[in-house]
Amino acid sequence: MEANRVTYTNWENGKRELRIDQIVELATILNATIDYLTGKVNVNILDIPIDELRKMSPMGIEFMRNELNINIQTILMK
Repeated sequence: MEANRVTYTNWENGKRELRIDQIVELATILNATIDYLTGKVNVNILDIPIDELRKMSPMGIEFMRNELNINIQTILMK
């Protein structure tokens, strides 16, 4: 991602908004979901360790599946 320090500072301070393609690229670089980067959720589900995923209940798995599906739809709508 080609952005300088001022650009990042402007994003962080709310002076400029990222385009959807920039959000997608940033999420990919940081291995995070778009929802996590935008503050919609407090947990980056991509950081959940494999052993915890194996212990997850069917409801937890369904929740994660839905969240990832929302992120994919956001990426594809750009």
